[in-house]
Amino acid sequence: MALTLLASNNASSVLAAGISASATSLAVNTGTGTLFPIPVSGTSYFKLTLLDAATGTITEIMHVIAISGDTFTVLRGQEGTTARIWSANDIAANMLTAGSLLSMLQINNNLSEIAAAGTAAQNAALKNLGSSDGTLKGRLINVQIFVNNGQYTPTTGTKKIIVEAISGGGGSLSGSAPSGQTGGSPPGYHGQYNKSLFDLSAISTPLTVTVGSGGTANNYGGATYFGPYMSLGGGNPADATTSSSSSSIAGRAYPITGAVNTSTGLIISSSQGETFSTQLVQVTAGVACGFSAPGSPFPGGWQGRGADGTYASGGISYTGKTGNPGMLIVWEYS
Repeated sequence: MALTLLASNNASSVLAAGISASATSLAVNTGTGTLFPIPVSGTSYFKLTLLDAATGTITEIMHVIAISGDTFTVLRGQEGTTARIWSANDIAANMLTAGSLLSMLQINNNLSEIAAAGTAAQNAALKNLGSSDGTLKGRLINVQIFVNNGQYTPTTGTKKIIVEAISGGGGSLSGSAPSGQTGGSPPGYHGQYNKSLFDLSAISTPLTVTVGSGGTANNYGGATYFGPYMSLGGGNPADATTSSSSSSIAGRAYPITGAVNTSTGLIISSSQGETFSTQLVQVTAGVACGFSAPGSPFPGGWQGRGADGTYASGGISYTGKTGNPGMLIVWEYS
């Protein structure tokens, strides 16, 4: 723990007797010890500068760590000065030094003494600034990203978390266009999305994180779980093939999602149960254009996106595509 630097105004005396270069104590004139600060061993100290009476040009800076009457216990040769022999009547004063200035809370010091003093000193300083428990509050301290199954262990100092997750997107269908017609599959539905705020004290950690995989042809996307606290069902596969001998083919590209989207935290945003209107796709020269799945609700639109649809000319088989996998992000705050 860093010692507290003490100081007194106009504290000055002279040496009552000479000292050697190796001495660890000195005496000042009788009765003048009371002019100086009173340090507590292991807690505080003050600066003492000795100045030769003969020329006034030779100095040594010491740290006084204890006082008994007029006798000082000292640490010699501080701030680049050299311990030397001193004579009676040389000046001993509590002067301002470069070290004194640099120990103050100024910009170039960057609070380094508090940082170096350890956790207890840092907590005390934060309490002085208004923190109820001596910790920094509300700052983002880490982000943990899961693109595969894993285990969530909170970063030290985490108090609250925001969990943002999406499950795997559904696959599109495989099928065959009837002879003389065009056919295809709508896209799969995107995975469920949820963004919730949790107080870490309400969560048992470490916990298992499951990230849903993309649904293969004709199949649902995989579910995403944040332990027992968040559950997101995978996206539905496309609901039906479509075919037509007219100039376009029609299909419900985004069926209702039947999966459950739950969270025990405070839900900030979520998606579930949406329906979309019928999508028409123009046919050019007897070949259907592709059904393209839109972006998912997850920022960036790629994670959890449903599979694109497929198409084929009459009598041709088509193979469904795989949806995109899910993702989970934990934003950790102090």
